[in-house]
Amino acid sequence: MYNNIIFDLYGTLIDIKTDEERAEFWDSLAAAFNRLGAPYEPPLLRERYLTLVAEALAGNTKTQYPDTRVYGVLDKLLKEKGVISDHTTLYQLCRQFRRLSTIYITLYPGIRDMLAVLTAAGKRLFILSNGQREFSEGELQDLGIYSFFKGLYFSADYEISKPDPGFFRILLDREGLQCSDCIMIGNDHTTDIAGAAAVGMDSLYIHSNHSHPIMAEQVPATYRVVAPGNVGQAVLQVLGLVSFTSL
Repeated sequence: MYNNIIFDLYGTLIDIKTDEERAEFWDSLAAAFNRLGAPYEPPLLRERYLTLVAEALAGNTKTQYPDTRVYGVLDKLLKEKGVISDHTTLYQLCRQFRRLSTIYITLYPGIRDMLAVLTAAGKRLFILSNGQREFSEGELQDLGIYSFFKGLYFSADYEISKPDPGFFRILLDREGLQCSDCIMIGNDHTTDIAGAAAVGMDSLYIHSNHSHPIMAEQVPATYRVVAPGNVGQAVLQVLGLVSFTSL
């Protein structure tokens, strides 16, 4: 049916809630900067962070859907206080930023088993995510699914986000894939499904707790699954593979 399965990440495989608006988050992040020799008061840290992100996005004229690396923003914040950091320190600071903002994170039901079944069936699995590599790689490892994927593509690395077809083409070109042999699976009709359609790729829409408030029947995907109790099993059934409940 399809030999290459391209997944969105958050809202599709991973259920997550983050909050970067809480005062406690900025208090804790400022404390982390202070320990690195970069003293910031929490309100100023928040202001400078948001300003640097906004400037980076506004300066990106190559796409209507820009992104930027939090890694680079945190590096600039440190340098503004005269602190030059190595890659390991910045990577750990990114991970800390993410942990401090995370309220909860978990896999949707059946995801790990689904990925195992797809891999056993000889499918090649990829992630195409509007997100940050420094956040997501560690989360994929912590949740025990990192090793299933042949390639991980994050918008911040390329400063371009879904639904820009250019982001999809980066994955297709680098992996040597044809759209006819791929399917995009995601929960966002404005990014995952629209982007797949723009490059002529089939898609599977999963209406999850992180989807936009739209009737699934209105989403122009090739296949649609509405709020399944077991996401992994629902995907396998759509793809025509034996469900893991009968393995």
